[in-house]
Amino acid sequence: WDLEQGSAAIRCPSLGIAASVGTVGTSMDSAPSLKVSLTVTLPENIILNTAEEFLVGCRLGSDYAFSLAVLAFSVKKFVFKSRPLGLRVEDASIMAVSGNANELGVSAGSTICGMEPPAGDLVEQLHHRPLPITLLVEPPSQKSLFAIVIQPFTIHFTRLSAKRALEVAVEATEVALENFELQNWQG
Repeated sequence: WDLEQGSAAIRCPSLGIAASVGTVGTSMDSAPSLKVSLTVTLPENIILNTAEEFLVGCRLGSDYAFSLAVLAFSVKKFVFKSRPLGLRVEDASIMAVSGNANELGVSAGSTICGMEPPAGDLVEQLHHRPLPITLLVEPPSQKSLFAIVIQPFTIHFTRLSAKRALEVAVEATEVALENFELQNWQG
């Protein structure tokens, strides 16, 4: 797991999920692209008996996990040990870099996601906080190549819903998902 070296990977054997990230294409006239590969092999049959609250919780959990994955694969840490920092910042957007920021590799167009320890007024803290200052920065968006493979599986859904004590319904359905493969999608 080393994005500075251009690669990262994660694997969860119990769920059958493998993901990897790396950089490709480093020609002089274009920025390197991020290549993301995701392979999912779930059990052939999945049985899901649940209530609506559980489904809402799953949705919130997946949104949170996606946000964490984006941060883990994109946010970089920069430690400033001297002033001037060399940043022109508006709100949390880095409009221009020079000096220290340029030497550390901060790019104009990046967004400051956080400061360690956390701060209230970001711009004020950049001017007055004692050194060293650690910034968490999301670089400007870059071209990405995606390869996604999801093996076929079937989900057996059963949902119990109770609107009132007298109105209880059990809904059941089966969804079969075919093999899905997407190679070299750009975005």
